[in-house]
Amino acid sequence: MKPEIKNITPYIKRLFFILNRSVLIGIDGRAGTGKTTLAKYLTTSLKAAEMPVNTVLTDDFYHFRKNRWQGPVEKQPVGYNYCWQRLLDEVIIPFKSGRQAKFQLYNWNKDCLDKWKTVDSRGILLIEGFSSTRKELSGYCDLRIWLSCSKAIRENRIKKRGDMSQEELREWRPAEDQYIKAHKSEKKAHIVIDSSQNSQDKHKSRWSVIRWKPPAIS
Repeated sequence: MKPEIKNITPYIKRLFFILNRSVLIGIDGRAGTGKTTLAKYLTTSLKAAEMPVNTVLTDDFYHFRKNRWQGPVEKQPVGYNYCWQRLLDEVIIPFKSGRQAKFQLYNWNKDCLDKWKTVDSRGILLIEGFSSTRKELSGYCDLRIWLSCSKAIRENRIKKRGDMSQEELREWRPAEDQYIKAHKSEKKAHIVIDSSQNSQDKHKSRWSVIRWKPPAIS
């Protein structure tokens, strides 16, 4: 039987009980592929199954504007503006070590670290956002998920969201291409999802699992 989106939640639940420890899941993909939608779906379904779950966004771990890349976009080092080291040090390592994680969210409007957030030491943690499964982080993930759909669909969704200008999008595309080429996150993903259909579909019945190779569990 072909795996479906609905099969992910029972797999995560089983993984949690078999491993008998905290479980880290990375949800990665280009802008507009439905990462946030999937994270919300998994959060809702896991909570319905009475599973402890938290979500952390990569968007909350960016450098201050003064510390971001100022040169030509094509020469920008991969993921330069994204403070993945802070995500690793303040969230991932404590969580995987069985300790409570505590960190400050980056405030995009004020360009500062703002509210504090804590993540319980035991449970399921979804790291959602572009480059959440980069090389330096992927080894900590018990499950890596990649979402994919066509450029036209992605850009239509971004336009509807209204959170990225055309200029920002033009600068963002090369960064995505660089990351995918350098970190090969799609190739390393355990689960790859084609999210081409309507991302507002409550049950994700039209989303297609095109790769299902999660770690084997007895």
